[in-house]
Amino acid sequence: WDELLQVREFAGDFSESGLERRRKREFGSLIHELLERSSSKSDAMMGLEEFFFQGRLDQAEKEIVHVQLTVLFDDPRFASWFSGENRSLVEQGIILPGGQQKRPDRILVGKDCVTVVDFKTGEAQEKYMTQLLGYMALVREMTGLPGKGFICYLESAEIVEVAG
Repeated sequence: WDELLQVREFAGDFSESGLERRRKREFGSLIHELLERSSSKSDAMMGLEEFFFQGRLDQAEKEIVHVQLTVLFDDPRFASWFSGENRSLVEQGIILPGGQQKRPDRILVGKDCVTVVDFKTGEAQEKYMTQLLGYMALVREMTGLPGKGFICYLESAEIVEVAG
């Protein structure tokens, strides 16, 4: 058993800043789940209501997310990812040789192009760009189609196009 079990020698961060980071991470996961389950703006808005009625969001959080979704869907690029014009693969796992798995948030397969989208919360980080470039290379290899990539920062509604 000693080889199979590990005991952590530290506890979670229960300071005010640690709890705030955890809350933001959980909130980000919830928004990811909402977008994962949505194929249109109306799906996203109905999902938001569902989360509220399930008690997963309070009224204030619901209003914040509603405003944010409205801002995001006002951007034609974001809206196109939920338009139904292209075949949409959501959280589709790509298994690599050796068993490792990659899971882009959204892949949109068109006739002439594949678009890979990754949703992020928090601040921009260089590793996000590297991650998306890796997803794009895998998808290009699998489909043989040229691709576009986007990182969408959900809190700021900033959309960054990644060339690759």
